[in-house]
Amino acid sequence: MTDRGARTACRFCGAGLSLSLIDLGDQPLANSYLPDDPAAVAAEQRFPLHARVCQSCWLVQLDHDAPAESIFAHDYAYLSSY
Repeated sequence: MTDRGARTACRFCGAGLSLSLIDLGDQPLANSYLPDDPAAVAAEQRFPLHARVCQSCWLVQLDHDAPAESIFAHDYAYLSSY
C-alpha cells in the first residue's frame, strides 16, 4: 500500500491495479447516525471510495481499507441475520 493506504496490488492474484472503475472521492462510513447539526456532518471522518478492476483476474475491489477502529469505534448499527 502507498499514500493514504491506497492498495496497488490485487487482493486475489497480486497483479497491479491500474484500471479505475469509479472514483467517488472521500466519503463517510455508512450507518453513522449523526445529530442534525452541520458541524457534526462536516467533522465526520471520510475515507477514499475508489473501485479498481484487476486486469488479470477481473476482481473489482476498493483500493483503500478503512481502519477497523473507525468502523467499530461507536454504536455499530449492523445486525447479522438470525
